[in-house]
Amino acid sequence: MIKIAVCIKQVPKGDTKMDNNGILIRNELTTNPYDYYALEFALQLKDKYNAKVDVFTLAPPKSSENFKEQFALGVDECYHIVDNAFKGADVFATSYTLASAISSTDSYNLIICGRQTTDGDTSSVGASIAENLHIPSVMYVQAIEKLCENTIIVDRELTNSIERLEVTLPAIICVDKDTVIPRIPTLKNKLLASKKCAKTITLADLKDNNPLHYGEVGSKTKVVKIYEETPLEKGIFIDGSTEELANFIIKKANEIKK
Repeated sequence: MIKIAVCIKQVPKGDTKMDNNGILIRNELTTNPYDYYALEFALQLKDKYNAKVDVFTLAPPKSSENFKEQFALGVDECYHIVDNAFKGADVFATSYTLASAISSTDSYNLIICGRQTTDGDTSSVGASIAENLHIPSVMYVQAIEKLCENTIIVDRELTNSIERLEVTLPAIICVDKDTVIPRIPTLKNKLLASKKCAKTITLADLKDNNPLHYGEVGSKTKVVKIYEETPLEKGIFIDGSTEELANFIIKKANEIKK
């Protein structure tokens, strides 16, 4: 059986805010919009190839109710990665935590991520997971043409063209938005999902359970200052010949240098 892992993030509703230490404040959470497309890709593969689809989410304890929606959509298992040791992770530590949780759970043929998130917006977690697992990754995937036990054929978007790739599995793909239409759960599936619960993965469940490799202490980047964005000054309109405009820009640049 083909096994697929989908990484889904719970992001803050509304504006993103941080505390004085540069850690994201996660009060009210919702599923990252881009991850709905990743999940739909996986569920379509489940429908076509009878694949097993599991969801992995690194999130605070209070986000556990959000897994009901994923069960209702057709996910087989949901894994809630939660531990105080994981708090305050940057991209490096987050991707290492996800990679550790996935590899400690099962041997997956394919891992699917959304292109980005609405909070950090780095677009690099998927590739970082692949680096930690030492497997290939493909960004900006638009379509999956064929999935086999050992290979996958995908189309990905380049600047001016679509590139078709055959990739050896296991691998990670990061899918773009608006390429599939996420499904809506039926009432029957919602009722069935209400009886299901996510499985918890803590630091003790990982093959590498060294707390120094996770969370804020395992992060490679540190927030040194938080400040509000300075509003841009109103621009000015300059008219003249090309030479006059060039001289004006040079003059202003020299004034700034002084």
